[in-house]
Amino acid sequence: MSDGSEKIWWYAVGQEKFGPCTGGELARLARKGVVMPDTLVWREGMTEWVRASKLTKLWERATQPPAPHASEQLPPPPPAAPGRAVAAVPELEVAHRAQGPSSVPPGGHAHGWSAGGAAAASRSSRAGRRSSSDDGSAGFLWAIQQCFRKYFDFSGRARRAEYWYFMLFQFLLNMALLVLTFVSQSLADNLSLVLSLAFLIPNFAVSARRLHDVGRSGWWQLLYITIIGALVLLFWYVQPSEEGRNDYGEDPTW
Repeated sequence: MSDGSEKIWWYAVGQEKFGPCTGGELARLARKGVVMPDTLVWREGMTEWVRASKLTKLWERATQPPAPHASEQLPPPPPAAPGRAVAAVPELEVAHRAQGPSSVPPGGHAHGWSAGGAAAASRSSRAGRRSSSDDGSAGFLWAIQQCFRKYFDFSGRARRAEYWYFMLFQFLLNMALLVLTFVSQSLADNLSLVLSLAFLIPNFAVSARRLHDVGRSGWWQLLYITIIGALVLLFWYVQPSEEGRNDYGEDPTW
């Protein structure tokens, strides 16, 4: 990491790359959950993109309380380099090698990437993402934030971690309500009703996105009306994400 004053950092989210930003801005994005451990980052002087988890100083900053005057915002993402699609950016995950300074992030022809080299990097990075798609990089709090942020969003895809962490969150709330019944039955009943109504829509929304992630329509949730149908849905909910883009969007396990 730099001293945080130079705008030399870029990061890739999904199919888009953002930057340049300072080291301090990157750390604040990590605190907010925008930059995750498996997010690809790059700075001037690096030849290729690397996982943010390799930047130990970034996570040291992310655990520090933000400065009270920190209000910088990142500029809009730059256009794709000539002759190279932006979608190729997340695929350039390779080991970091120090080189002379450069002002253009990998993804165009500035670093001499051939089609064969990009394809090899794509296969390598896809395998790495697949192995870590449902690990701690998609954490408990992140999943809850995602589901409430997409409260009415029935489009797109949701990986297993997002769905099952949200189910775990509701299970823990129900356990807390169960304990509360020993203190006040009426209060527990009232809270249970409120929570049931509050979670109704996001439950259907995240379930639809989970089905989209395995190539199924969200309307398959109608199978809940039958016992056998509920078992079929459970089977689909535990399946891994379809690799690459499907009819419902990009692979969320970037």
